[in-house]
Amino acid sequence: MVDRAPPHAIAPQVAAFFAAQTNNIGTGAAAALLAALPVIIAYLFLQRYFIAGMVAGVEKTLFNVQHDSE
Repeated sequence: MVDRAPPHAIAPQVAAFFAAQTNNIGTGAAAALLAALPVIIAYLFLQRYFIAGMVAGVEKTLFNVQHDSE
């Protein structure tokens, strides 16, 4: 599908692929799953860091709000 195209040229090729697969929903669904799979796997392995970062951000925000109100 993509052969050594610069990054800005990939999006039109992906759109063309999905336009060509309008009659074949299974192929489009498989392509979407393959595109999302690396992100899902990375999130599963790095979940504790995502959660720790969100909690740290909330704690920092709450700490600043409490001190600003005094």
